[in-house]
Amino acid sequence: MAQPISQQTAIAEAQDGALLSAVDLIVVLPNGGSDALLTNIHKSVGASAGRLLLFHPQPGPSAGIYGSQFQVMPLPEQAEASAKLAPGQSTQGLLPFLFEQMRRQAAPACVVLSSSCNEEIDCAAAIRELAGPVREENYDLALANYAEGRFAGLINRSLIYPLTRALYGLRIHYPLAPDFAFSSRLTESYGGDANPPSLTAAPAPNLTTRALHAGLRICQVNTDAARDAPKEQSDLSTALAGILNPLFVEMESNAALWQRPRGSQLVRTFGELAPRVDYGTAGRAEFDISRMVDAFARGYRDLFEVWAEVLSPRTLLDLKKLARLPLDAFQMADETWVRLVYEFALGHRQRVMNRDHLLRSLTPLYLAWVASHALQAGAATEKEVENRQERLCLTFEASKPYLLSRWRWPDRFNP
Repeated sequence: MAQPISQQTAIAEAQDGALLSAVDLIVVLPNGGSDALLTNIHKSVGASAGRLLLFHPQPGPSAGIYGSQFQVMPLPEQAEASAKLAPGQSTQGLLPFLFEQMRRQAAPACVVLSSSCNEEIDCAAAIRELAGPVREENYDLALANYAEGRFAGLINRSLIYPLTRALYGLRIHYPLAPDFAFSSRLTESYGGDANPPSLTAAPAPNLTTRALHAGLRICQVNTDAARDAPKEQSDLSTALAGILNPLFVEMESNAALWQRPRGSQLVRTFGELAPRVDYGTAGRAEFDISRMVDAFARGYRDLFEVWAEVLSPRTLLDLKKLARLPLDAFQMADETWVRLVYEFALGHRQRVMNRDHLLRSLTPLYLAWVASHALQAGAATEKEVENRQERLCLTFEASKPYLLSRWRWPDRFNP
């Protein structure tokens, strides 16, 4: 492997357009990587990808040209900072930078691999797997699909996946996957948009919905990459508000897009899914179910007046019954959870109160769902857990007419 030129020289020459004026693939590692990783990517990806431009955080491996067709550059400070924000927080950081690079370098595809790379994860293989459908199968957005256990990714399991599936009619398991690839056609679909999408530790939801809006092709890629847990938040309420606010805002801007679909369809999935990292009842040990139930009970007592501003009498009655259940019988019905999620989306749209305050008040209700899930999934087989997930998704789909009616004719309802 050729020795790289100095970082300062690489940056100066790149600004003058002297380095790889056109590339075949752009790769971004927001969490960085070692020189050994770059060597592996160079050997494993570069041979088939052609000219490859890779961006990594600072400080990191030396920038410059490794061989005749592999260039490494540091991420600009603003883009690097944007990549470290919490999911759902709005920023104009990384994606606008990548869009500009794709246009400048005439790159047909870009891969963002946010999952941490280590000895157990073949990041070069993950890059090839994500880039393949975009470069070879004419897809415009390839989102990673992960083999997560029953107690992992619960915000995605309870909210992001079933809500997105019901709204847009596609079974995209990780709409906010932090590992993904996209085409120059997706970049071009923004045209001269003064507000291109943002990117945090995961792609903002408008990357996926933009592809849908533009009629572009979306697929999933089974990957061995281990999805990193969201960055630490000051509290769960901050994380939920940060994720749900952009989702609900997009429901307003894309109303014409999501009101048409009924039911859902499979999307093409590439590759074999790795065995799930699932420890059965042992995986439940980290959950203090009693504490979660107590948090819901306190929320019911302290936040009832807030919830009454947005939830229907039927939902409030269901919560009243739930608050009276003993721990060993605690179970939130799917219908209750789905209805209250839709009602929070409606309250967010109608601005019944400060939006951040509203979304934070969902936290005790989410903890009630998690406690219910943990109690049911702990002793269940993997197939039973999968069936439970599918029932929840089908409930979101079956309840969509309720959301549509409330959305279109809000004056007919008085929660």
